[in-house]
Amino acid sequence: MRDELYPFLLPHEIVAHMFEFYPMEFRKWIRGSACLSEFWAGISEQDPRMIGHPVHDRAGWQYTAIPIRIHGDAVPVGRSKFRSVDILSFSSMTSD
Repeated sequence: MRDELYPFLLPHEIVAHMFEFYPMEFRKWIRGSACLSEFWAGISEQDPRMIGHPVHDRAGWQYTAIPIRIHGDAVPVGRSKFRSVDILSFSSMTSD
């Protein structure tokens, strides 16, 4: 068994590219029409995912931080129990 390097795009690179070159798609699929500050107001300050999060260091983060969800899964490949394809996907929690 050997590991192989495979190129992939990080979520923040995809989002930045969409924001710059495809603003209408960015608004629909990433930003959404929901009010970001309303979304964040619904998240408790005691939520363990938010305690100590570095986003709090940025002024006005409630109006610009886009919440995303990430899902990972693997599927076996071939007959070997040691080979699999790992898939990571992400989506915005505020998209339309």
